[in-house]
Amino acid sequence: MWFEERYGEVYGDLFDRFRAIRPRPALRVRFPEVAGRLRERGVRLEPVPWYGRGFFFEGDVSRELARGEVYLQDAASMLPPVLLEPEGEVLDMAAAPGSKATQLLEMGARVVANEPDALRRRVLERNLVRYDGWEIAGMRGEELWKLGRRFNRVLLDAPCTNTGTMSRRAVEMFTPARLRRMVRLQKALIRAALRVLEPGGLLIYSTCSIDPQENDGVVRAAVRRGMVPEFPLEGLRRTEFGYQLLPHDFGTEGFYAARLRQPL
Repeated sequence: MWFEERYGEVYGDLFDRFRAIRPRPALRVRFPEVAGRLRERGVRLEPVPWYGRGFFFEGDVSRELARGEVYLQDAASMLPPVLLEPEGEVLDMAAAPGSKATQLLEMGARVVANEPDALRRRVLERNLVRYDGWEIAGMRGEELWKLGRRFNRVLLDAPCTNTGTMSRRAVEMFTPARLRRMVRLQKALIRAALRVLEPGGLLIYSTCSIDPQENDGVVRAAVRRGMVPEFPLEGLRRTEFGYQLLPHDFGTEGFYAARLRQPL
């Protein structure tokens, strides 16, 4: 299959090591005291290394989930908001279903959450409704400049091949042609992100992909336009321009995130 051929070539023996690993269940707690209550009820929690309110868990959290006190989320996808160090107003360019937007709100940001698809936008709004400090935009990412606003913090969690999930659907749908289509879209979106980013501002580009063409390959186009990669976290697998988490590193999905600063 295309999937095995592609990533066997990219990762060699490492591919066989991580391809069968299933992600460990993880959650975020909306309020710090929720973690203590979960432990009192016998839920086993292990901290996610890069986010203080993130935990790998074992046990029943349905009560807290129903009350909106926890959010189920793969631990790797908690990384982009941490890298962004949100302050003030943040643009989340591809926000649905809302995991990173709600995390940004928990970290004290005001969030402009963009989602062009009407159905996905309704899902996004249902996840945001428990929070204050947000607004929803419904524009194509390439047209966000029409908002007439610039942002000091921009998060682009880009549409991708989803190869980091190792799901059956991602494996079956993967073809070289689909990869090329995604890379074209990602490059268009990162150009759009630069257009609305203030001088001195931070852009986080992320994907749930393990493919270098979708990750460093896309970020390279931004670096050529003057963006400066930054590496504020230690202990994570680094690439030329960002971080690439592989399933066997921490028991997460495969995930990529790069932090880029716009020069003044």
